[in-house]
Amino acid sequence: MKIVIDTNFWIYAVLYKIRIFEELLGYEIYTLDKVLQELKQISKKKTKQAIASKIALGMIEKFNVKIINAPKSADEKLVELATQGFIIATNDAELVKKIKNLGGKVAQIRQKKYIEFL
Repeated sequence: MKIVIDTNFWIYAVLYKIRIFEELLGYEIYTLDKVLQELKQISKKKTKQAIASKIALGMIEKFNVKIINAPKSADEKLVELATQGFIIATNDAELVKKIKNLGGKVAQIRQKKYIEFL
């Protein structure tokens, strides 16, 4: 199975100390080039999310996460990928609703402890 991870999922996985690569063992893990850009922008600030973004960027590089180009907006590309059978890992409620309405699969962080597939 292929899973694409959105910006907020990377940040919250780091903040809540979720072992994302252990939880998703056996999945092909992808992210978007737009997500990398967003993480780089966030990492320039002086917040907890900035620190989490830097860690997420390091994880993406260390674990050789595959990058998908998104000529459209990140959300549009994620919806498109969901219709192609990818699982979308996000905590964005609006995006989750769109994907579920199209019959796509979503992964979310629940109770700050684990990943749930919907």
